[in-house]
Amino acid sequence: LLTEKATGDAGGKINLARSLKEQVIADAKARKATFEAYLPAWQSNGPLLRERLRQRALTELFDPKAIVKIILPAGDKQVFISLNKDPVQAREIGTQIMTGKVEGQK
Repeated sequence: LLTEKATGDAGGKINLARSLKEQVIADAKARKATFEAYLPAWQSNGPLLRERLRQRALTELFDPKAIVKIILPAGDKQVFISLNKDPVQAREIGTQIMTGKVEGQK
């Protein structure tokens, strides 16, 4: 085929299209599997399944391990937010900010 002989920009575009095609197929298969897994529960009690999925999403969203809170000293106007799930690293960053040992700070 001509696609096997294509080089340069054309060959790159063909390879990109192939990889995107594989991603779309993999995504569709994953969505199908998820749909098929939830279908029996939905058919037996849709509102209950919806509430369980909602609760799971809220739990993941507001997981205490994922939330980092930094309180700035009075008078500071610069805010630094670290989105990190590692509580040890988050504490270290918070301590560095509070003591002014972060690059570009104080």
